[in-house]
Amino acid sequence: MVRSEAASRLGDVGDRRDVPVLVSLLKEAKDRVGWAAARALGLLGDPQAAAPLRAALKAETSEGNRQVMTASLAAILGRK
Repeated sequence: MVRSEAASRLGDVGDRRDVPVLVSLLKEAKDRVGWAAARALGLLGDPQAAAPLRAALKAETSEGNRQVMTASLAAILGRK
């Protein structure tokens, strides 16, 4: 719970220097931490996160996680 809250807050802070940490947390997409990391990446909107989000989306089986990854990817690509 603490890790998911921390990942979520990183997106709220808005510092793109946190992108590498959030990308590493996508590997935990099977749980709430990955969901929060995907959401935060969408908020940050850094194009560097697009490829890792695409890769995580291909491997993800949870519909809720897939939805947040898709929305975050759309937000990132819309900002280019």
